[in-house]
Amino acid sequence: MRGFTLMELVLVIAILGIIAGLGIGSYANFLRQGSLDSAANEIIAALRKAQTNSQASSEGFAWGVEFDTTNKDRYIFFQGKCATTASASCRVGGASGDCPGSESCTTTDKETIFLPSSVEINSASFNSQKYTMFDRPTGKPKASFDGNVVIQLKGGSQQKTINVSALGKIE
Repeated sequence: MRGFTLMELVLVIAILGIIAGLGIGSYANFLRQGSLDSAANEIIAALRKAQTNSQASSEGFAWGVEFDTTNKDRYIFFQGKCATTASASCRVGGASGDCPGSESCTTTDKETIFLPSSVEINSASFNSQKYTMFDRPTGKPKASFDGNVVIQLKGGSQQKTINVSALGKIE
């Protein structure tokens, strides 16, 4: 007689089940890491878009990105300018003294971008603010020193830091 016994089939199925179980765990970690990498790339793209729009003085405004460190699940692409000083940039509710003298600040939130459900904002630090703006027409950050935003997988197992240098380099 040729063929396999029931015991041999059960043993092979059990071994395949164990191998599949190990593979699924690795695959789930791979997907979570992919969502963290993707979120970091999207944030870098939003920062570069704000920088480019500021350099082009798009719509006559400076542009920036604010990170929601309270809800930790979104960031906001916005434009802002001071009432009379054409080159000055500001964020309503942002740093006092953004605008010279007692000028008023006008900002418009253009887009709210949500992070993947497995990713959250850990921190954002741009001159003690949770946002960064880029000056017109240089494209350099309004803050004269480096800033960063840290995103992480929920649970804090892995993190990515996105840096914005005082010279405008985003990485």
